Amino acid sequence: MQGVVIRMLAGLLGLTVAASVRADDQAQARGVVDQATKAMGPEEKLSRLKATTWKAKGTFYGFGNGAPFTSAWAVLPPHRSRRSSESGTGNRKFTIVIVVDDQKGWIKQGDALREMDKERLKAEEVQGYLFWVRTLTPLKGRDFKLMPLGESKIGAQTVVGVKVEHKGRPDVQLFFDKQSGLLLKDTTRVINFLNGKEADQVELFSDYKDYEGVKHPTKLIVKLDGKLLLESELSDFKDRDKLEESAFAKP
Repeated sequence: MQGVVIRMLAGLLGLTVAASVRADDQAQARGVVDQATKAMGPEEKLSRLKATTWKAKGTFYGFGNGAPFTSAWAVLPPHRSRRSSESGTGNRKFTIVIVVDDQKGWIKQGDALREMDKERLKAEEVQGYLFWVRTLTPLKGRDFKLMPLGESKIGAQTVVGVKVEHKGRPDVQLFFDKQSGLLLKDTTRVINFLNGKEADQVELFSDYKDYEGVKHPTKLIVKLDGKLLLESELSDFKDRDKLEESAFAKP
């Protein structure tokens, strides 16, 4: 009988220690995110901002040879977004508009308009969620579980990693500059919209600039399964508490 009691006490002690370790891990990870949030801008301002618009230009490598592009974005994460792009050169230029409005989505290429199928909607939903996570303020919610990943390197820079978990969502790994606190990299499992297959996506951010009191990266590199997808320069960021409904209307 005494042996049973001892084992029960040992088991309870083990559970208590494990719970304490998990709580410490959560606190450590949340400390990293709090520092990153402060690095982006005043928390009271960030908490009011729900939507962002910006412009981009760069090179897209998804079809082999790099093709120059320009684009304009409007995002109200995690479920609403709009982007319009022009790509190509000379007589081979084409325009495309992609709109996601919760459970609906459309793609307009030139004059041809089609509704998104479930797979494309799912792919866009993952990207919308990822953008939402990158704003950092939602991570204070209890639905998110944060775990520390320790220190590592991105080139010569030391970064501190945090793993973000949410039920029904892909795990996201965020890596913040140890000195500045700014986000330099994220990784997650996405659906490659080019072929409909799952892929490991890596995004690299750099050259942060201040836009109306909020810092945004002005350079972005995206890789899928280790292959370069795009390189772009970002500009004209505007953070708002809302966007007009027309921004997410069928194009």
